[in-house]
Amino acid sequence: MRVLQRLPPFLPYGVAIASTAVALLLSLWLQDIISRSVIGTFFYIAIVISTWYGGRRPGIVAIALSASAINYYFMPPISQIYISDWQDVFRLALFVSVALIINTLTANLQESKRKLEILNCRLAEESASRLRVALKAAQMGMWDWNLVTGEITWSPEHEQLLGLSPGSFDGRYETFEACVYPDDQEGLNQAVTDSLQNRVPYYHEYRVVWADGSIHWVEGRGQTLYGEDGQPVRISGTILSIDQRKQAELDLQAREARFQRLASNIAGMLYQYMLHPDGSDRFTYASAKCRDIYELEPDELLQDSGQSWDMIHPDDVQRVRQQKLNSAEHLDRFDTEFRLLPPSGVVRWVRAVSQPERLSNGDIIWDGLILDITDRKRAEQELRESKERYRTLVENFPNGAVLLFDHDLRYMLAAGQALTETELNLTNLEGKTIWEAFDPEFCQLLEPHYRTALAGNSHVVEIPFGDRIYSVHFIPVYDDQGQVNLGMVMSQNITLQKQAEQVLKTARDELERQVQERTRELQKLTDQLQRSNQELEQFAYVASHDLQEPLRAVTSFTQLLAQDYQGQLDADADTYIEFIVDGATRMQQLIRDLLAYSRTGRYELHLQPVDCNAILKRVKRDLQVAIAENQAVITADPLPTITADPSQITYLLQNLIGNSLKYRSEAAPSIHISAKNNIEEARDDTIQEVSPQSVAKEWVFSIRDNGIGIEPKYAERIFGIFQRLHTRDEYPGTGLGLAICQKIIERHAGRIWVESQLGQGATFFFTIPIERGTQ
Repeated sequence: MRVLQRLPPFLPYGVAIASTAVALLLSLWLQDIISRSVIGTFFYIAIVISTWYGGRRPGIVAIALSASAINYYFMPPISQIYISDWQDVFRLALFVSVALIINTLTANLQESKRKLEILNCRLAEESASRLRVALKAAQMGMWDWNLVTGEITWSPEHEQLLGLSPGSFDGRYETFEACVYPDDQEGLNQAVTDSLQNRVPYYHEYRVVWADGSIHWVEGRGQTLYGEDGQPVRISGTILSIDQRKQAELDLQAREARFQRLASNIAGMLYQYMLHPDGSDRFTYASAKCRDIYELEPDELLQDSGQSWDMIHPDDVQRVRQQKLNSAEHLDRFDTEFRLLPPSGVVRWVRAVSQPERLSNGDIIWDGLILDITDRKRAEQELRESKERYRTLVENFPNGAVLLFDHDLRYMLAAGQALTETELNLTNLEGKTIWEAFDPEFCQLLEPHYRTALAGNSHVVEIPFGDRIYSVHFIPVYDDQGQVNLGMVMSQNITLQKQAEQVLKTARDELERQVQERTRELQKLTDQLQRSNQELEQFAYVASHDLQEPLRAVTSFTQLLAQDYQGQLDADADTYIEFIVDGATRMQQLIRDLLAYSRTGRYELHLQPVDCNAILKRVKRDLQVAIAENQAVITADPLPTITADPSQITYLLQNLIGNSLKYRSEAAPSIHISAKNNIEEARDDTIQEVSPQSVAKEWVFSIRDNGIGIEPKYAERIFGIFQRLHTRDEYPGTGLGLAICQKIIERHAGRIWVESQLGQGATFFFTIPIERGTQ
């Protein structure tokens, strides 16, 4: 229409004349083979064409020319402008009427079409304007790529998104590719190739580099058009700036990473739980701590949320379900504690806390946290048990009271018999601070002691309260982590004790006075006894020495009498002489032993290093006759070198070994001598509590035999003077040998004893201190 309007104004009428002439020629040409009624059809067509392209007026011209042509060429009389038959007049009038109607309809249709085109143009212009605004607002550009020619056209917004100045794009793909970030070029080309090969819409996200060097994210989308041969000929699409979305994605990823770090550091499991209107439920999110709570992977719990209900302890599951339904009905906070039975079989206490929210579709979701409170529950149970034990203890604490207080100096527990003696009771103390329970002056006295206990230090003080005196222990109470969580006060009424101490002090002072006086008296008696013993020893020594000479004379002359007159006198005389000689001999031996015993006490020790191995050889040599007669076997372990008097040690070993030979059994004597450091002996006996400082440093010698043995009840008696367990007829001797041995050991600051059973041999032990020097 716009093209025709630019043509000369006479052209529409020319179209009317030409179209009518064509209709006339067709009618004349075909009049022999068509009826007269069909001939008008060609003229109707001419009228439509004239009206459509020229408008109403050219259409009327076409009507007039058509009516004239029909009258002249097809109505009798032929070739005249005259109508002889009224029916022809009617037919011609009808033709003109129909033609006018066609002209009017065609003109109206053409006008409507023109108005519609104008409207479409306006709409197109407005749409294009809105599209440009929308593209600019959405940071989107449009492009078209002719794959046949390789030319690319795009909107100004496209250039802006690539950082190009308006109108600077030359339509080449290389220019576009140069704007793409180098690391993304290969991926972009591959995305285009995949779209063409797989006949799928093109989509790709990539970065572009602007002229100022800044990098921006864009999203490309496109649809491929294909030719009749199936080959792609064109791709048209859009490009969209996604900087904000990418930044939002990065922010979201960062927040998600922070959330995951937070979730991994939270002691419990973060979760989202959903309840549908039909009653079905499921977990929609579970953090990694699901492994610790349910012993499941998060995905396993999300896939089969019913496992979470199956793990709830049978005694708790109904209560938890009801609380969940109540929370859903009233949208109340869900906060409950229950037990789980995870696959390991170990009962675990948990606490679930969440807040419900109803969604528009009727679903209810809970975002919350599940905490493992097993340790807390165990601690609470232990605390309850401990508190009961404390209460049982303190309620029966004799003559005292026990108080527990926290860091706020608030009493957590108070009980004890002493509380009944004062105006204090549980109501006055438990749950109150010291300032609420006592007057300010008394609180100032107590507070430093309480703070000291809470700082981890124990101490004891005596505090007067009323007319009583209390011994108060301030003690810190530690938790499982070794931290002071409570303080304890243990007080005991010591009023009577203090009174008794005063009485005892008075009595002790009096007793000390009397003891000192008695000690002085005893010292005098001790000095007198010591002088008496010295005089007695002197007398015994002198008497023994002086008795030896007359006794030696009696013995000598009696032996001469026996030699000279034996057999010359009667039998009784010989017997008497024998008795006299035997008695005198025994008396001599007794006097010699008494002298030896006396000398042992009076003899000054000559301490020097003594090789016990050499002493033993000398003793065995001196006793070789007795050893041979008894066929005895004497063995010994390596013996130490000790600091002692060699002569007295020789006498000691000779006497003890001689006793083993004398008091032999029917079996040949077997005697073994050994020595051990008693620290090693204690270690060998696995005495765990003995320390080297608590055990005297000494050598323990032992002489073990297989003789007749001694009953244990005589183990101490045999070391007394003149103590014998057998008659002289059974075993000779004076009963002084072991007494002398004991005297020797005592002078060397040692000990001597025997271990034996009758008929099982005997083992004599004696000790020599190491402090005097050994090797």
